[in-house]
Amino acid sequence: MCLYHEKDDIFSLGLQASESKQYLFVRSESKSTSFIFHLDISKQNKQLEVLTPRLYGIDTAASHRGNHFYIKRRSEDFYNSELVACPSNNVD
Repeated sequence: MCLYHEKDDIFSLGLQASESKQYLFVRSESKSTSFIFHLDISKQNKQLEVLTPRLYGIDTAASHRGNHFYIKRRSEDFYNSELVACPSNNVD
C-alpha cells in the first residue's frame, strides 16, 4: 500500500509519529520548502490529509497534543518562527 509518492526529485520524504502516538506525519521537504500530511492511525480510513500546504519558502514542523495540532512555520517574513494551533478535527 502506497500512502504517498513524491514525484518531484528535489523533495525528500520523512515520517514521524506524533507525541500523542495518534497521528503519523508525512513531511515532504526541499531546501526552502516543506509541507506536511497527517494520518489518524486510530481510524480505519487510511488516507493522508493535508495539514500544511506546499508554499514556496515556507518551512513547517508539526506536533499533536490533546485535541490540537501545533504547527511551527519559518520563512523570511518571520523574524524567528510563527507558531499556530488548530483543532485536530478541523485543519482548514
